[in-house]
Amino acid sequence: MLHPFDALKFPCISLELASDIARSYARRALESVGVAEGEITSPKPNKVLPRRVVTANRQDSQQQLQRKIRIGYISPDFTSRHPLAFLMQHVFRHHDKSQFI
Repeated sequence: MLHPFDALKFPCISLELASDIARSYARRALESVGVAEGEITSPKPNKVLPRRVVTANRQDSQQQLQRKIRIGYISPDFTSRHPLAFLMQHVFRHHDKSQFI
């Protein structure tokens, strides 16, 4: 069984074929948990939260610009074949470690 994200790696596989592979993979995944293809509903729209304005002192801003920030990523989606794991590996690879802790 070919994973949909693996299918995108091969230049000999057209986007149409890769889409067919993804549909087939999704169908098998749904069947494995006992969900029929017609039972899927779209998610409800996200709730819109009010915006808030944050102000800062200019002197504090200059001091903050000189400090390095610490970056951390935590997600249960950073597992084996989750799409986010594939996409984020490039983000991690291209971090400029001189700019961040």
